[in-house]
Amino acid sequence: MSRMANAMFTCRQCLVPRRSVRALKHLVRTFFGGSTEQVVNALIEDARPSAAELDRLAKLIEQARQEEA
Repeated sequence: MSRMANAMFTCRQCLVPRRSVRALKHLVRTFFGGSTEQVVNALIEDARPSAAELDRLAKLIEQARQEEA
């Protein structure tokens, strides 16, 4: 496995550097008390995502629900 492939992993449909994922998890714990809901709410209120982005988010949420079952 190449160094680049080793440094990346598949997160649903995107490639994310492991270091970025660790940093994001730390940010969520530190500033949002570990609440994914609070993070998403803050981002949606600030960024005003497009309808297409909201559709993609809804799809990711549905996929997560199906994986839980």
